[in-house]
Amino acid sequence: MHQVRDIGLALALAVSPAFADAEPIVLNCTVDGFSNVFQLVVDLETAQLKHGLDYGDWYPITSVTENFVTAMGPGYLFAGEKEWEHGPAPGGSVWVIERATGHFFWAVAGGTCTFEECEQGTMNASGSSGQCKVGIF
Repeated sequence: MHQVRDIGLALALAVSPAFADAEPIVLNCTVDGFSNVFQLVVDLETAQLKHGLDYGDWYPITSVTENFVTAMGPGYLFAGEKEWEHGPAPGGSVWVIERATGHFFWAVAGGTCTFEECEQGTMNASGSSGQCKVGIF
């Protein structure tokens, strides 16, 4: 069954960015070592990737190759009392999705500390990798 989903992902991400009626592709993703599922929305027509289905930020897709889709976004700063400032801020983030397998890499440099460890103005870098799949129905 996983092979069918991976093939579906490969076919879905193989759609040309020039395809006029391309629908955004919703990917169900998990971070390596965790079971929580989150969504990435890949819209090749508008060249945007969104982290989250009903929430989250849109990241401009900066590169689409035969093997990878890359999107880059702004930096973030912890503003105190569990609030985040969204750009302009130092740093930035990058998403890279392998088109054939759905494997992703995510990295960010900026105000990326946990709330328990954050102090206003603290800068850090972090990243993760995981797997995305297209739902069958």
